[in-house]
Amino acid sequence: MSDRPRWRKKRWWMPALVLLMLISVVVLAWANRIAIADDYIADQLDAYELPATYEVERVGGQTQIISSLVIGDPTAPDFTAERVIVQLRHRFGLPQVGEITLVQPRLYGRFIGGELSFGSLDRLLFEDTGEPAALPGIGLSIRDGRGLVESDYGPVGIKFAGQGNVANGFAGVLAATAPQLIVESCKAENTTLYGSVTTSNGEPNFNGPLRIPALSCDEPEMAISGFFAELDLSANRELANPELEARIATDNLRFATTAAQSLSGTLRAQIRGTSTTSRFTVGVEPLSPTFCRRIP
Repeated sequence: MSDRPRWRKKRWWMPALVLLMLISVVVLAWANRIAIADDYIADQLDAYELPATYEVERVGGQTQIISSLVIGDPTAPDFTAERVIVQLRHRFGLPQVGEITLVQPRLYGRFIGGELSFGSLDRLLFEDTGEPAALPGIGLSIRDGRGLVESDYGPVGIKFAGQGNVANGFAGVLAATAPQLIVESCKAENTTLYGSVTTSNGEPNFNGPLRIPALSCDEPEMAISGFFAELDLSANRELANPELEARIATDNLRFATTAAQSLSGTLRAQIRGTSTTSRFTVGVEPLSPTFCRRIP
């Protein structure tokens, strides 16, 4: 009988030792959580071959924060953000990204020769996975987002802010401005675009006005002032088959030797694969009781 208590002590000693070792590992991991998080972030950036620098600001069970993020060449970055806040959610004990908050993100791109590029981000944004394109079902919050796209036609500045599930329930505001756009012999001055960006059931939508105070062309000879178009643009769940509806109005316009007081109308267009269909109606307000007048 004297050996039995000692056997029981030995039997419980091993689980206690294992538990102590596990606690030590957890404490050690928590003490080095910044380095662990840094390794994880670095691995994710390396997986997409993204050159980046950043600072790990906070690592917790629910929230991770990095700051001073720079992706691309530091002297001419493709993307920067003052802070990136990642909210985690746990399912079956495994962490998953629940929401990402971008604070003062800045995106820089180029549209040259008909191709859009964001430098080192292209392999992430335009990666061909062999599957249909789709919006990710994660939460996203963008605070004071801005961007600049240099193009063959002129620079375009962008401001954007919004919040919600990217695939279903996102709501944001987009503003874009171009001091001057030149396409062949046509020139648009002080173009602006402003409107809401929303998603529902995986389908994105933009609604808002496009304004061009002055639009002119040399060939054909044309000049339009006060161009305005209320746009409603949407796409399907695969980010394809776009549909456009626009209500158009102008102030004075001149085409060669013909002038009119204003123009108004509607345009509806859609793309299905390689086919495009459109329907439009146009009305012209003449400068005189006749349809238009001749300019000497």
